[in-house]
Amino acid sequence: MKKQIVKQEFIVGLCVMLIALIYAILTPFQASGYTEGNSISGRALPMCIAALLGFLGTFHSYNNWKLYRSLPPDREAPEPLDTGFIKRVVLYLLAACAYVAGIEYIGFIVSSLAIIPCFILLSGGRNKVALIATSVVTPLALYVIFSIVMEIYLPDGLLI
Repeated sequence: MKKQIVKQEFIVGLCVMLIALIYAILTPFQASGYTEGNSISGRALPMCIAALLGFLGTFHSYNNWKLYRSLPPDREAPEPLDTGFIKRVVLYLLAACAYVAGIEYIGFIVSSLAIIPCFILLSGGRNKVALIATSVVTPLALYVIFSIVMEIYLPDGLLI
């Protein structure tokens, strides 16, 4: 195994730990502390998820750090960064930001109908039937599960 790959995996673990930390810090501001007479509040599940992410990120980073130290140095030159990959990552981030903003203004269903094909195309999917089916079925299934079955209403937005 190459040291460069192990180093990248170590960084992935650090990123997961950072996401867990941000999630844990933001949870008290986003989730209700109301308990409805029992001892479990709306913050319990997000905090458990943050703790699990933190544990998994720490475990992943630690294992890759140990592996990195045990591997011999790479003899070949490191591979140059793929500019196409970097462009896709930037487009993913921009699309995710647009999706979050779109939920507020045009609602969950319309935003999801627009963003799912973008993510599929950025991931390399080219099957038009699967793209259209996934783009339509996923938001509708989430709407049925959350809004109708669980009575948790998704953001409507200004348009819908």
